[in-house]
Amino acid sequence: MTPAPLTPPVAPAIVILHRPGIDLARRITAHDDRLAGAMIYAPRALAGDDPSLIAYEDLRGLLEQLFLTGQPIVGLCAAGILIRLIAPLLRDKHHEPPVIAVAEGTGIARTGAVVPLLGSHHGGTALARQIAQALAATLITTGAGEGHLGLALDDPPPGWRLANPDDLKAFTGRLLDTISPEGGPSRLLGRRAAGFARTAPPARQAAFMLRGSLRPQAGSNRCLVYHPAKLALGVGCVRGADPGAIADLVMQTLVSADLSAKAVGVVATIDLKQDEPALIQLAKTLDVPIHLFAAAHLDAQPVGDSSAVVKQAVGSGSVAEAAALAAACPKGRRGRLLRGRLLLGKHKNAHGTCAVALAHQPGVFAGRPPGCLFVVSLGPGDPAMRTLAAARTLVQVTDLVGYHGYLAQIPGRPGITRHGFALGEEDARVMCALDLAARGRQVALVCSGDAGIYAMASPVFAQIERTPAWQRVRVQVLPGVSASQAAASRVGGFLGHDFCVLSLSDLLTPRDVILQRLQAALAGDFIIALYNPTSRKRGDLFRAALEQIGQDRAPSTPVVIARQVTRAQERVEVITVAELNNHRERIDMHTVILIGATRSRAFAHLGGMAGGMGSRMAAYTPRGYEEKS
Repeated sequence: MTPAPLTPPVAPAIVILHRPGIDLARRITAHDDRLAGAMIYAPRALAGDDPSLIAYEDLRGLLEQLFLTGQPIVGLCAAGILIRLIAPLLRDKHHEPPVIAVAEGTGIARTGAVVPLLGSHHGGTALARQIAQALAATLITTGAGEGHLGLALDDPPPGWRLANPDDLKAFTGRLLDTISPEGGPSRLLGRRAAGFARTAPPARQAAFMLRGSLRPQAGSNRCLVYHPAKLALGVGCVRGADPGAIADLVMQTLVSADLSAKAVGVVATIDLKQDEPALIQLAKTLDVPIHLFAAAHLDAQPVGDSSAVVKQAVGSGSVAEAAALAAACPKGRRGRLLRGRLLLGKHKNAHGTCAVALAHQPGVFAGRPPGCLFVVSLGPGDPAMRTLAAARTLVQVTDLVGYHGYLAQIPGRPGITRHGFALGEEDARVMCALDLAARGRQVALVCSGDAGIYAMASPVFAQIERTPAWQRVRVQVLPGVSASQAAASRVGGFLGHDFCVLSLSDLLTPRDVILQRLQAALAGDFIIALYNPTSRKRGDLFRAALEQIGQDRAPSTPVVIARQVTRAQERVEVITVAELNNHRERIDMHTVILIGATRSRAFAHLGGMAGGMGSRMAAYTPRGYEEKS
């Protein structure tokens, strides 16, 4: 199941290095609502117990994580620091989030300077301008277009799209060649028509033009075309519609009305179709979101074409026209309805219908997005071992659901709602997450280790299977590093051959079944990872398991005991089966035990293992390459 696309977070991450930066960061976040949601990261020594600050240990690791997850970065530090630490991560300008250096001081204008280093394609210049206004600082832009023209031609206002980006470089170069020594470009028209706020001086003939249009326009190296995303595309379709047929219907409809596909801002439909592959593919092709409406809302729209057959099937007599019109009539800032109008009535083929409405302003539409549930693996504990996909998701969802202890591992972020649960409330967590996703929220159900190993992926799909109301919820499971993998990595290559994973908790599995499976794993000569080995109430089962292991494995067989692996309290030891009983007091529910196979080996490693406690013992299980050689 493909998840709904996530929108990169608008609020930036403000990173400070020294104490004066705290007041500066708070001045930025106090400026207006758009900056109020920024997260402030400070060194742990500065953050202390201040709930408004997120502590970090490693500046390089923090910047790498923020950059790779697409968060705008505002560094209250020298530009050189940001450049050196982020440079290895650079790919191309179309995939880089904004990175902005803010210098406090008595230099320029005695108020400091704000320098957008990267991300003008993703609102970097606009964000830097907001920060400069908040601090009464000087905005310093180094892009040729921004410096000479006063606007970023490749970063149009929200809701506008540049139709001919391939002409941008030549257009900018030719235009800049016309600038006189006194400054100011000559003969540039159409800024307001293309969505930019400033207007150009009048001229009878424009050597260079910015043109805004809903219609397809041929741009050139002397004309940049911008399309306002004001078209709401309403679509209805039969169940299991052919994606190609729906795409053909839409494109033919737009062509017949001389409308550009780049002016489409949303695909709108009835909520029953939120999981329809043809509509998901259409939205992906157009690079726009899907917005959904309940049948009752669509039925209330003032459209002329209503079908009794359609109403009986889905609850509304019109889908395409009603959804287009509903999407084009959102509420404004003061709650007033922004009236759109139906531009094209229903067009249809054997697979579906479509209609087009014109919204009041670009990029502003009514409706809710499809909800999505992300089952997110946090890894064994250290955030550095969290996958990039998991880290990116955690900063973009609207809701976090999970055990209180897991949620505590995730830094706070304004605008996100947390739903914490106690141990033992696994079903309640799953039902809460699914219910939120069914109502259109972007939800992360968080798990430790890997979500598929004794975690929440299984109960999620068990609930979906038996609950029809949740069977249309879109789900993505994001894997992670399990405790057994992390433990093995601390000592070398212990899981180098066939292994199995076994839980010694008998809360959900009968004791006899657990011991039977353990005996089978021992007989099969697997490396065995034991999860949930013992607790205050289950000591007898652990003792029985140790007895079986002692009877089957040679006393010299290596064993890895890893407690709180990758966390500050980590303790990893390499012992033998013969010594296992003597370590029972150190083993608890935060421990994973790796029992070696007959081929597993351990030896003193003079170089030591980097990471964690830096073990001087190495342990591995030969794969067989040396015998083959």
